[in-house]
Amino acid sequence: MMLDRYLFRGKCKSTGLWIYGNLVEYPANWFIGRVVRDGWTRKEQTKVDPATIGQCTGLKDNTKWEQLTLAEKQEWLSGIGNTSENWNGKMIFEGDIIKQRDCVCEVKDECDCSFEVKLVRWDRHDVQTASGEIFEGYCLLDWGRCEVIGNIHDNPSLLEA
Repeated sequence: MMLDRYLFRGKCKSTGLWIYGNLVEYPANWFIGRVVRDGWTRKEQTKVDPATIGQCTGLKDNTKWEQLTLAEKQEWLSGIGNTSENWNGKMIFEGDIIKQRDCVCEVKDECDCSFEVKLVRWDRHDVQTASGEIFEGYCLLDWGRCEVIGNIHDNPSLLEA
């Protein structure tokens, strides 16, 4: 859903946990704001480390429900209306590290309106198209077949070539 495109995440400065919601900037401070429903509906703002802030691309990977950890399943199910039946992949954020077959890429913000991927590592040296054309050192990425394997903040070792 394209509304996800306006979702942000950042790591809470005090706990180190990921917070998802709307990005709010106050002088010299960054917060992620979200609506919490725990018997009461209230707005909550959490101070986040600005170096960890990333915007959602509006795209999802192909992670299946069965591949999620228990914590990931619980986080998904805590959302309003979320069930295992309507799970359709992890949201892809700026700063995520994604993998498709033998290519590993970092999702980067190109400008205010689009994202690009930075190729980090690939095992094949050439890609051959259906027409027989060969591209040396390319990774053709199909967003619908990729998998989020980590992010640049929690898993920087995944960026090592």
